[in-house]
Amino acid sequence: MSRPKGFKMSPEHKVKISLAMKGNKNQFGKRWKWSEKSKKKIKGRKIKNPHRWEKGQIAWNKGKKMPETTRQKLREIMLGKVGEKAHNWIDGRSFIPYTREFNKRLKNKIKKRDNFICQLCGIEEKDYFQKLSIHHLDYNKNNCSEKNLTTLCRGCNAKMNAKCYRERATTIIRAS
Repeated sequence: MSRPKGFKMSPEHKVKISLAMKGNKNQFGKRWKWSEKSKKKIKGRKIKNPHRWEKGQIAWNKGKKMPETTRQKLREIMLGKVGEKAHNWIDGRSFIPYTREFNKRLKNKIKKRDNFICQLCGIEEKDYFQKLSIHHLDYNKNNCSEKNLTTLCRGCNAKMNAKCYRERATTIIRAS
């Protein structure tokens, strides 16, 4: 998972990461090195450290245009994943608006009831880098009864909304 903007690592954590990264090798068991051949591909641009982006350095693809055939292929791929053709599409339910009862006051009430803890993975809101979500167990946006709502983190909420996970996850939460 990527870190949110402005996230600060502790100095101890930075040291652990640097120690873990020392001596990293690629899949062939060799350390990463830039060969002279690959350096020449950058067409005479000076790069002090090829692994680090320097201020003022010119991008390798600046001024180059993508071939029209490649553009067409990418366009077809992206259009194939929109709307009814998307893998997670269910009758356009995401476009149905929430009711007026589903407001901040109700969401805070459900979070307090669940002690600000995700009901699937158990992470607390204070330890999570975002606010927890409120999830409808029966996937009906109009049913805002407290028995139908539960607290989840964003990751668990995304899993619950996936087609393949819906029935299994609902039974897990209702059992607990």
